[in-house]
Amino acid sequence: MKKTVFHCILCIVLVLTAFLLISEKNEVPAQAQEDTFVIQSAKTKVKKDKTFTVKITIHSNEPMQNVQASLSYDATLAEYISDDQPAIVGTSGLLTLNDTFEKGITDKTYKLKFQALQLGNCQFLLDNANYTRFQDLSVVSKGSSAEEIEIIVNDGVEDDCTLEELFTAVGEWQEDWDSETYDYHITVPKETTVFAYSATPSCEDSQVVSEGPDTLSTGTNIYKITVTAPSGDSAVYTLKVVR
Repeated sequence: MKKTVFHCILCIVLVLTAFLLISEKNEVPAQAQEDTFVIQSAKTKVKKDKTFTVKITIHSNEPMQNVQASLSYDATLAEYISDDQPAIVGTSGLLTLNDTFEKGITDKTYKLKFQALQLGNCQFLLDNANYTRFQDLSVVSKGSSAEEIEIIVNDGVEDDCTLEELFTAVGEWQEDWDSETYDYHITVPKETTVFAYSATPSCEDSQVVSEGPDTLSTGTNIYKITVTAPSGDSAVYTLKVVR
């Protein structure tokens, strides 16, 4: 009876040992976090004139001695606000990241502050990204990463995008001037070659941009005057000038 019990216990021990050995052999090793070198933003929409932050996040599974990358963006839509970061230099749509570490590190984050200037979709492209291994100084390329911010109307500031006055040096107007009328037909004498006009915005902080031919041709000539309020709202006045 004792031998039987002993044999049963021995069998159980052998089975458990075999199970543990098989489990250990088949155990899936934990996967290391993937190397990352990306640009991200917590916001996808930002109001005009407001500031926002984008982050460059770097992770490596091995110590890094140096990181490098270039960041391009539309400088007409966003302006970089320098924040005393010696590792990041540049302006007007192109920034360069170049940072070196005395001791090898595996994680680094850079926060870049921008101001939204105009309405539109501003893409930030992080390119030519790479890091140098601390151990053997070999360079690892990480490609590129992109983030897009939509700059939208700011309802909290002046939104008047009309013209207070519009004068022309010559010409006969078919329509009476009204700040909320946006299309006009003007006839000028045949000998007129240059069409001169002045436009005054209702809000002094609005931007006025004009486009049209430098000299008049025979027939209809189109001039467009775009008024953009501080909020980002805009209106276009169209002048059809017939010579």
